[in-house]
Amino acid sequence: SPPGWSPPEGDPQPELVALRARTRLWFEQTQAMRLGAEGELPAWFHGFISRRETEQLLQDQPLGCFLVRFSESTVGFVLSYR
Repeated sequence: SPPGWSPPEGDPQPELVALRARTRLWFEQTQAMRLGAEGELPAWFHGFISRRETEQLLQDQPLGCFLVRFSESTVGFVLSYR
């Protein structure tokens, strides 16, 4: 599985777990075939990672680097860049 696909262990927020399930279903049904050929996702797609994790990943990268992740508050994507 790509990084970030599984909810963190011990996640106490059932609404977050439900949102992630809806997001994953939406992604698999409507978006996956647009992003990756034969199940391979692009390196810039990070799935379920938090804003904080995103900031940590991008902090030492050159200006212009970016990644795409799932939103933590709604079904959809977030584009983060440095």
